[in-house]
Amino acid sequence: MKRIITRTTFLAVLGLLAMGAVPVEAQQDYRPLFDRFNFRLEGSVIGLNTEIRLDSKTTGRGTTLNFEDDLNLGSGKTVPSITFEWQIARKHRLGVRWQDISRETER
Repeated sequence: MKRIITRTTFLAVLGLLAMGAVPVEAQQDYRPLFDRFNFRLEGSVIGLNTEIRLDSKTTGRGTTLNFEDDLNLGSGKTVPSITFEWQIARKHRLGVRWQDISRETER
């Protein structure tokens, strides 16, 4: 019986010590949700469909130009991107992103 009381007392004291450590942890400086500095290299596969219509005030409705068919541009492309983010405070983050979304063709 004495061994059970000793074990129970030990667990109760350990539980009280653990509960006392929680407020101390909460008062520490903030820890950002993400790393302070973040650098990513990514890629996206995109589908493109570009059309324009050239109208005139004198002749009315003009010609529709489809970039993929008429200018021989591809309808799909892999686009690279580079991202840099800086978490300046707990809920504030600054970021810069670069993407190359240019298309070229030769005819």
